[in-house]
Amino acid sequence: MGRIITMILRYAAVAINWIWRNIKNVAAALVSAIRAGYTALSNFCQKYAWACIAVYNWLDRTFF
Repeated sequence: MGRIITMILRYAAVAINWIWRNIKNVAAALVSAIRAGYTALSNFCQKYAWACIAVYNWLDRTFF
């Protein structure tokens, strides 16, 4: 009985370790995607400030 539990724990540890490593990769990818999107949006807003202001005002009136 003890051997089965040990085996299950070992597999669980390996699985958790693998998931943890990949979560960090996924999180890093997400962060870089968000950062890229934010940069693109920020560049767009610098070029087309009037459009961003119009959208912001519309959102402000509509939802807040």
